[in-house]
Parts: sequence; structure tokens; C-alpha cells
Amino acid sequence: MICYFVSEPHQHTVRNYLADRGQSLAAHFTIIAYERVFAHRNLPAAGTYIFSDIERLTPARLDVARQLYRLIRQQYPSARILNHPDKSACRYTLLTELHDKQQNRFRVRRANMDCSDLRFPVFIRLENDHKGSRTRLLHDGRELRQAIAALRRRSLPARQLLVTEFCDTADAAGLYRKYAAFVVAGRIIPRHLIFGHEWMLKNPAFSDDERAREQLAFIRSNPHEETLQGICADARIDYGRIDYSLLDDRIQVWEINTNPVIMQHSQTYSARNLAAHNLFSESIRAAFEALPGMAPESVPCPLDFSQQLRRRVFFERCCEYAGNRWMRLMYRLLGRSALEM
Repeated sequence: MICYFVSEPHQHTVRNYLADRGQSLAAHFTIIAYERVFAHRNLPAAGTYIFSDIERLTPARLDVARQLYRLIRQQYPSARILNHPDKSACRYTLLTELHDKQQNRFRVRRANMDCSDLRFPVFIRLENDHKGSRTRLLHDGRELRQAIAALRRRSLPARQLLVTEFCDTADAAGLYRKYAAFVVAGRIIPRHLIFGHEWMLKNPAFSDDERAREQLAFIRSNPHEETLQGICADARIDYGRIDYSLLDDRIQVWEINTNPVIMQHSQTYSARNLAAHNLFSESIRAAFEALPGMAPESVPCPLDFSQQLRRRVFFERCCEYAGNRWMRLMYRLLGRSALEM
């Protein structure tokens, strides 16, 4: 049994997989939202517990995860836990450590830090989401200050804004490649290789027979396995997806997402790339099946959270709901382009 802790709005990452390609595993997964854990009287007994969405955890939800972690360690000491709520490196820590170790060639700073020594151009993204850059490339200090001010007017905390040096990984023809690989308890599973002519590459811009063959070769050969294992181990991340590119054959890590979309619905994949996705599907299922089953000491374990923590989580959810409604209203009144850079 695998118990998967996740933030409530992002359960689709695993639920969609279990409803489609992962149906054979569905009976072996229990999915619990951090926000909904108070509805459970007992901690589900499992052999493996996965703490996902580490980078998205708000202070109150992080305290929920900490309490769950301590309880699992006390009650089920033989259970396998993937990702530590406190020790797993979030984006700023991860990218800073990778640059310090001379793995990444680019640097990051929080917007409330001194950014004067950064190499332009730069861009800004958030530390706790996976939407990519919130700005175009910024070429000098004036543009950077204006961009920070515009984002701050949208009530985005300066501490969450990461000013990131641009790292150009395009090949001689101007083509960008973004690699992705899952880590599951130390096992590296290549996920995909996507291509595009824009530097911010979230989705594949195109695919042809040559690119399909290159992607399939990447998934079959797992060429970066050893290096990725070391990076994930240093980041203290046991489950997630690492996104990266290559610069002079050296891995440049963009992020490690601890709650990645495992697979889209089968019908969304083109016939040209189906062989690569099928191979990943087999590999990720095998990785989940290899995780420990039921811990031998598994007995009902009561969950007991303080009223103060319950109120804190409730207050956070109310604030998020109000904020989301406000943003939707502004989009309708002003238009999305007026609010997003």
C-alpha cells in the first residue's frame, strides 16, 4: 500500500494516472490531501508514504506534514518514507546548491536580496509553482526593477520571486531540448524529451520522426542516470520529476517537481511518440510496484491534530479562496494580458 500526501487542488497528477494507465495500481494507492487529513480518524497503514507538493506547502500545511512524518516514524518505523517535509530541497535551495557545486552555471536570487551581481539577461519565476517564467527576458536593472514592482502589485511576496540568470541551452540550429526524468526511491526513470525554438519550454512545440527517435533513444538508454541519482540524493528528494537541459554536455537543472503529472490520458499522445510513452508507463509502474507494501507493525493509529492547527489551515484556505475569486474578477474586468507579463 502507498499513501500519497498531496495538496488538494493538485490531486489530478496521480488520480488521472490511476484512472488510466495506472489502473492496476489504483487499489494499492491511498491519496490524502493535506487540507483534508483532519477528516481521517486514523493514519492509513501503508508500507510506503510519499510526501508530495513539498514546494507548495504553506506554513500551516507544512506543520501538518511535519506532524504526519513524526507519527509515521514513531508508529511504523519500518515504513518507507519518500521526501522529508523539512529536508527536501525546494527550488531556491536546490538551484543555489547546484551552482555552488558547479553543476549549474546560472544563479538565482530572491527579489528581496541583492541582485546587482547577477548576469543579464534574467527572468523571474515563483519559487512555489510550476508555471515557468512570469516575465520575458529582462536585460538590465531598470527592466528588472519594473518587473519586480509589477509582480509585487499583484500581491506576490518578494521572497517568493526568484530572479534567475538566463542559461542558453539552444543548439547551433536554435533548437532547445528539455529533458525530464522521474526519481522513485532512488530509481531514475526517463520521462520525456521535448523540443522547441522558444527558451521557455513547457510543452513540446513540435515533433517529427527524427525527434521521436531521439526521444525514444533517450528513454531507452537512460544516459544521465548516475548524475541524476547524485543530484536527487544531494537534494534529499526521493520522489519527483527532475527537469533539465544540457549545456556543453553538462546537466543544467531547472527544477525538481515533487508532485509531477505522471501521465496524461492515453489518447493525448500521438502515434509517433507512443512507443516512448509506453516504455515510460511500464517503467514507472514497475517502480511503484517495487516499493514496500504493508509495514509489519501496521495497526490503526489515531490522528490527533490541535484545534489551533485546524484553524490555521482553515484560515489559509479561506484566504486562498478569496484571492482566487478576486483574480478571476480582475481577469474579467481588465483582461488576462493586463495582469500577466
